[in-house]
Amino acid sequence: MSYNTGPNVGDLSRRINILRAATAKDAVGQKIETFTTFVTVWANYTPVSDAEKVRANEVYASLSGRFIIRYSNAVANIDAKDRIGFDGRVFDIIGVKETERHRWLEITAATRSERS
Repeated sequence: MSYNTGPNVGDLSRRINILRAATAKDAVGQKIETFTTFVTVWANYTPVSDAEKVRANEVYASLSGRFIIRYSNAVANIDAKDRIGFDGRVFDIIGVKETERHRWLEITAATRSERS
């Protein structure tokens, strides 16, 4: 009996960048934290929810999504300190879980765009 909870390989149709924090120096030599592409992978993307909220006289829209990627040694240590670049947005990683041992990683992430 086959146990398959992940997508078919053909469903991995979205290219995403996993972004990792790095330290750089600004124009005056001060250290700053930046995010650079750590690895680029194919993913299955499913929007989980979207919302528009008002907080402190500021309107913002948020979008949560689930990304499923193939497990590999390159992505084995992805965690909530990393981010995802996808479709012109940067998503904060909320959680990462392995589905099927060493086969898939399911990443839940959210992004927020402010509008006034």
